[in-house]
Amino acid sequence: MTPLVAQLQGFRENVSPSWVVVDGLDVVGEMAIEAFELMTGRMAPKKLMKEVGRKTWELQQSRRNPTSSFPDSFAK
Repeated sequence: MTPLVAQLQGFRENVSPSWVVVDGLDVVGEMAIEAFELMTGRMAPKKLMKEVGRKTWELQQSRRNPTSSFPDSFAK
């Protein structure tokens, strides 16, 4: 969890419980699913697309910095 997400979750719990904190990777997955369906006219394999997206992201992160779970931009 990034410091920003932690801060937003604290804000949500203390000030505005109606706020929803969404993982950015989930948003990217939803955009990819929508694009697939718009471009092909077919139903997207949603579960598979989200799974591949998350696994790809995790693999890229482990190759960048094996000791950190945050992208390089957060480590600076």
